[in-house]
Amino acid sequence: MEDLHLTCYTHEIQDGLNASPKLNAGTGQGGDLTAAGWGSFVVFDNIVKEGLNEDSKTLGKFSGWGVVTSIGGIPAGGAQMSGQFDFGEGSEYNGSSIAVTGTVSVPGVGPPPPWERIIVGGTGKFRGCKGYAIAQPAAQARPLYVFRWDIHLSK
Repeated sequence: MEDLHLTCYTHEIQDGLNASPKLNAGTGQGGDLTAAGWGSFVVFDNIVKEGLNEDSKTLGKFSGWGVVTSIGGIPAGGAQMSGQFDFGEGSEYNGSSIAVTGTVSVPGVGPPPPWERIIVGGTGKFRGCKGYAIAQPAAQARPLYVFRWDIHLSK
């Protein structure tokens, strides 16, 4: 593989019992991610789909964690995150993964999108790859937030 550009969508449920990001420690308890202050710790487990719609083909999941690293909280700079795309049976990359890291913010506060992330490596068909990813909100209708990911890989 020389260069590869993938586009996929993460579907994140931000409210209720099935919320996919969980604020586990720090300020902003009760699920209010916009109130997460310095040192707050969030974990997430989102579905990766081929498109914007809930009924689009499932490709895998995107899971990881983030820590608010700005003393002023998310509005002052966001959170440092680390996550992994794990592609499943619905994808031509079944069994492969891509690891990303970078600074993110909650839509409406913090640095405006799009957010650029570093691709630190991968497994399976992505073994030995590096690159970057651009993520930006694609649809927001609480409780579902959808983010478009443009992933650029090279070997």
